Amino acid sequence: MSSMTGWEVSRHPEWDMMYAAGLTAREIADRCHKNVATIHAHFQSRESYEPGTRATHEAALAARGADRPTISWRKLLAEVLELGSW
Repeated sequence: MSSMTGWEVSRHPEWDMMYAAGLTAREIADRCHKNVATIHAHFQSRESYEPGTRATHEAALAARGADRPTISWRKLLAEVLELGSW
């Protein structure tokens, strides 16, 4: 007898933890090597099954502050570090 997991259990709990910590969908996509549209779709679905997901994310994102490193800055840093490693 098999049981199916319902929506009360996330299919990507690691994404949910990062999102709740204030990481943007782009940051999550970059860290997990996934398409950003896939990440967005997951969180749209999570919000419909778990209202408040987005509000939790927005509060954590605001707490990170406006001076956090941008995606382009992080990519540039990664390139610099890669060049320094050869």
